[in-house]
Amino acid sequence: MAKKWIVCTPINAEEVNNKDFFNIAPSGKVLQCDQHGEKYAIAYKGHEFIVTGTAFREVDEPKFMIGEFVKVNNTETYAEIVEIFWHYQKGIPYYIIKSNGKKLSKRYFEHELAKA
Repeated sequence: MAKKWIVCTPINAEEVNNKDFFNIAPSGKVLQCDQHGEKYAIAYKGHEFIVTGTAFREVDEPKFMIGEFVKVNNTETYAEIVEIFWHYQKGIPYYIIKSNGKKLSKRYFEHELAKA
C-alpha cells in the first residue's frame, strides 16, 4: 500500500493505544504513514509507531520534509525543517524551522520557503 500523509486530530492520553506516540504531541502534526486496516504505521523522526483508535485526516504531501534544508525567501536565512503542522483554517501545511541551532518562533508557509 502506498504511503499517505495524514494530520492527527486532537487526542488525549486515554484515546491512544500507543503512549510513546502520544508523547510526541501529535495533534496538528503532518505525518507520513502506511495504513493497514484500522492500524497506522507512522514514521516520525527515525521512529515508527503503530497506532489504532486515533482520528486522522488524509492531506496532500507537503512540499518540504522534516530534515530538509530550505532558504527563507527574501532573506539570507538557511534553515532545517524540524516540524510540519496543519493550518486548519487555511487547509495547508506550515513549517517550524531551525537556523544556527535555534528554532525560529515564526511559522513558515510553503510560499515563504525555497529548497536550499
